[in-house]
Amino acid sequence: MDIKRKTLEKLLEILVSRDSFYVPGAKSQKVELQRKDKLYDGLRNKLELDEEMHVLESTGYVDVIWSNGIFISVVLRKDEPTLARLFRYLGQEDPRIAASRQIELLRTWTTNPHPVVRSFAIAMTEKLTDRRPATKNYYSDEGQLQKYLVAMDAIAGLEQETFYRNLSMKLFGNSKELEGMAGKLNSLFREFDERSYDEEEEPLAIYGLIKNPIQVRLKGPITIKVGEQEIGLSSWPNFFALNDEAIARCSVTSGSPKRVITIENLTSFSAFNDPEAIAIYLAGFHDKVKQSLLLKIFEAFPDIPYLHFGDMDSGGFYIFHHLKVDTCIPFSPFKMDVESFLSVERFALPLSPNDRKRLTAQLDDLNFQEFHELIALMLTENEKVEQEAFIALEK
Repeated sequence: MDIKRKTLEKLLEILVSRDSFYVPGAKSQKVELQRKDKLYDGLRNKLELDEEMHVLESTGYVDVIWSNGIFISVVLRKDEPTLARLFRYLGQEDPRIAASRQIELLRTWTTNPHPVVRSFAIAMTEKLTDRRPATKNYYSDEGQLQKYLVAMDAIAGLEQETFYRNLSMKLFGNSKELEGMAGKLNSLFREFDERSYDEEEEPLAIYGLIKNPIQVRLKGPITIKVGEQEIGLSSWPNFFALNDEAIARCSVTSGSPKRVITIENLTSFSAFNDPEAIAIYLAGFHDKVKQSLLLKIFEAFPDIPYLHFGDMDSGGFYIFHHLKVDTCIPFSPFKMDVESFLSVERFALPLSPNDRKRLTAQLDDLNFQEFHELIALMLTENEKVEQEAFIALEK
């Protein structure tokens, strides 16, 4: 092991990890390694270590503290000429220079039309301008940063369901690149999107980026035409599933529904039995495919009630809100009120600290005004209820 190089690399790593390094003229603690540091395990009691430190001291990058000829600690010299020479010697770039280039790139995205992209670009520009290495969790250099910005922009602008591999080829010429970025992209959308997501929700899927074809399950008194084929769902056993291509081509030709209801969870959808209702399995947040089908149904039946049945928790309230806002359909909540909560309270679950935080925020948000009475009760009782409780109630 080249102990001299390893020592310089570790000293520099400590220096650039400190916020003070990025603030011109800021005072900072000395950057020091002591003989007892684990870097020197195996060498601590050998003369070889002292010999190496004599050589290292002669380079001018460090000052070495000695006691009776024994190396005690090594301290990095932090004057700018020495640091510039050290970065060159180690083949590294001063992160302050990299940050300046990243700031220039980010500023070109701060007027992006998509709020999630714009919010990310503005926040990162501000943090980097404050000389904090804030973006290292998302990309290693401006090339990586550009990739994530391009991907975020493309995903936020999707108008229809799109496969990962197809968008990846279009953006990067590599069908697997985008899928490898998915974890960080989902984190970025969670942090900077205007929309709130449950922990189990994938923001990219909500925007329409999918790995496999989507199917929508529905049932009820409705006839749908796909191409030349008409399908009457009333006589169909249990439910019927339409994939995304069929939904894009389908039209609603007839039906006699008294209401339309979207249902958040599969168990509740399977148990739901109302011959006068069109029921659609939502599977959490709606996506572009389900929205397209809902709009076609609403165009055919605009004058009947539209309901949403979801969990009585913060996630269920977010799902309802985004469904109503995104589709512009006048949805009303179904079994998501104080009376319903009290009827199944014996099946309630305790609120987590995150549940309470999210519910408290919703209680102060007028977008969730229709749930305020229920949320206040839930916070008082420290409880939430999943919609499957109503199935348990009937047993």
